[in-house]
Amino acid sequence: MRRGRALQPERIDKMNGETNIVSTLIVAAVLAVIVFFIARRMIRDRKAGKHSCGAGCSGCPMSGSCHKQGKKA
Repeated sequence: MRRGRALQPERIDKMNGETNIVSTLIVAAVLAVIVFFIARRMIRDRKAGKHSCGAGCSGCPMSGSCHKQGKKA
């Protein structure tokens, strides 16, 4: 067996492909977790009566259709 034997080009390409797949899966998993927590926060806020606009409804053109009658933010 010789010392300092270089890797074969086919093997290098395979390792690069596997690295690309793993890194893609890691990024996809991180993004999925972020989207999950954002959606969860929005659902909890909606159930708690908070709205996404954040400001008062006096200047909003959709204020009449956004909230139920008798309930003003």
